[in-house]
Amino acid sequence: SGSGGWAVGGVTGSGLGGSSTTTAQTANVSRYGDSAAPPLGNPAPTPIALPTGAATFAVGGGASCANACADAANLAIGPDTWLASAIATSSRISGLRGFLYTGDRLAPAADTLGSDAFERELARYSAVLGSGGALPVHAAISPTDVPSGGGPQAFESTLNGFAPTAVVPAGTPAPPAGSAAYAFDSNGPEGNVRVIVLDYSSLSLSATGPSAGTCTSPAVAPATQLDWLCAQLNVAKGAGIPAIVMGNADIVSSTATNGARDGTTVQQALLSHGASAYLFESDEQNVQYTLGSGAQTMPVFGTGTLGYVTPLTGARATSFLGDSGFLLVSVSAAQRNRATNVAPVGATLSPNTGSLAIDATNGVLLPRSSVALFEGLARRPLGGSRVQQQGGTGVLVDPDPYVTIPDPCLGTACSQRVPTAYSFSSSNPDIGNFVAHDPNSTNARAVLQGADGKPTPDPTSGLFCAFNPGTTIVTLTTGGMSYSQQVTVRGGSVEQPCGTVPLTNPPSPTGQTISATIAPLPGATEPRQPTPHTTSPGIKLGVAPPPPPPPPTPIPPVHVAKPKPKPPKKHKPVTIPPATYVAPFAAALVPLPVRAAVPPPPPTAARPTPPSGTSQVTAQSPVSQTVGAPEEKREEEAATELTHNMAAYDPDHRTQLPWGPIALLLVLAAGGAGASLRSGRRGRRSLAYVTITTSRSSGRRR
Repeated sequence: SGSGGWAVGGVTGSGLGGSSTTTAQTANVSRYGDSAAPPLGNPAPTPIALPTGAATFAVGGGASCANACADAANLAIGPDTWLASAIATSSRISGLRGFLYTGDRLAPAADTLGSDAFERELARYSAVLGSGGALPVHAAISPTDVPSGGGPQAFESTLNGFAPTAVVPAGTPAPPAGSAAYAFDSNGPEGNVRVIVLDYSSLSLSATGPSAGTCTSPAVAPATQLDWLCAQLNVAKGAGIPAIVMGNADIVSSTATNGARDGTTVQQALLSHGASAYLFESDEQNVQYTLGSGAQTMPVFGTGTLGYVTPLTGARATSFLGDSGFLLVSVSAAQRNRATNVAPVGATLSPNTGSLAIDATNGVLLPRSSVALFEGLARRPLGGSRVQQQGGTGVLVDPDPYVTIPDPCLGTACSQRVPTAYSFSSSNPDIGNFVAHDPNSTNARAVLQGADGKPTPDPTSGLFCAFNPGTTIVTLTTGGMSYSQQVTVRGGSVEQPCGTVPLTNPPSPTGQTISATIAPLPGATEPRQPTPHTTSPGIKLGVAPPPPPPPPTPIPPVHVAKPKPKPPKKHKPVTIPPATYVAPFAAALVPLPVRAAVPPPPPTAARPTPPSGTSQVTAQSPVSQTVGAPEEKREEEAATELTHNMAAYDPDHRTQLPWGPIALLLVLAAGGAGASLRSGRRGRRSLAYVTITTSRSSGRRR
């Protein structure tokens, strides 16, 4: 009917666009229809925990379309999907103050499409920002949000709910006319924080350049944004409210695509007027810097990986800073410096995760004291990719859909990297736990030991030490999701570098009890002792052992009167069909003087002494004994089944029946029935013995 279906396609591997060196990871399976989506199973959504005692904001950026994308709103293009997913994940974080978006969004040439098309792009921008429901979302204007030769009026009117330029904290001056700057206070139990959002659509806080507005004498009605910024910081300091500042431009690197032309001036204003941090849109990277020196310092955080990110290749791949995600920026308002009004601010990267998995590189069945490496793969939410022509060498497809966990950074830019928030955990640390990697070793499985010779715990290394036999569940948690696998540790000797740990939670006794009721044997004058418990396959834990089988009844010897000897007669050969001779043979078997060698009865199994405190076991008295869980031991070997049978006959009586057929059938009957028959000597008669041994292989047994 066309109401539903599957779309399967994409490319995974090399050779895209005619290039043998271009790799792509776009293969996908999508289901379309009105029915409910199939269950995700594992991984499972997991709440993101925030630092205690701090006001935390989610900060994202860089979800810019490569071309006009408003008309592709229902096609799940990458920037739409990834920005909406980050906001939706943030909306599920309990205690989060809001989502701050540093820009960009509109394509660089969107302003050339005409007013109607440009307004549609802004309307689509507003719709994506509003996908978080009740979560407060605030955006900073960027150069692509303003048409050429125009102002921020269209941005202000379309995104008024996410850039409230007409709203400022009480007692603070309004921003200069014609700017899209604004400020607001975020209140909560962890303390109040002022957020100041700048208009960097012209890459400067003053249209006349960096020399205008030195922030020396802030006025009630400041003429430039720089004056207004200083006024907001001064009022916040007087009220004892720490302040963070957000703008689209990079005030650290003037060579960046969005580098501020007045970056040095703004840095000085922020440091001297008590700003706690600056947030900006970093082109396809997540970075952090520290401005100032000595006691007057301030962190700067940049993020821009919610859109297309060109993967690094060659030597630069070891210092890749473009993992897809958003920052969690925490302001410890209660710890602000009263003299400077600066509060400690920290940030971590939360991967923008659509699916999650664990790769157990050493398997999930480990020997004791061994080291194993676990890695995680956090994949972006499913969305489209960008294809870039690379001259005559082919095309480049981005972004890389995966965030590798852990992903060690080895390049010179690693000092600027924002750490990714994730953790490995073990449900039973007695069995195994995650430990630190030795930073002085290039071996990925080198364990860092403390002064006591024990491994140092570390939930971020991915290194797992197997300490004791048993099972545990290892879990990777990141980006609002978790994935788990069961790991089994086998027995073995204790070796370095992991060694072992004391069982702080040893397994408790099973509490199982073997109970039996002892009944006297017929004719016995004293009760039998209870049978000892064993772990043989015939006895199950927690169940009464079966009583011993009764001794076999002895078979009395068959006495047949010896007939007088008769002269031998000639007999004609007789052919007896096997099917018709069974009954006659059974009847004729009785008078033969065959004696059966009866095996001795099995010895009575020894029984354990009654439990402590019991002096006598009487008939029908229960006996209980608590046992621990047995340690199962198995071995496999080829098994051969062997049957050994022997029959004897008296040659003096072979004249009663034709012995040839009877002897053959007697031997076959003895072998088939599995009996063991023999006859001893009687007088000086000579006896003949026939032995049959059969064997068969039963394959393998446990």
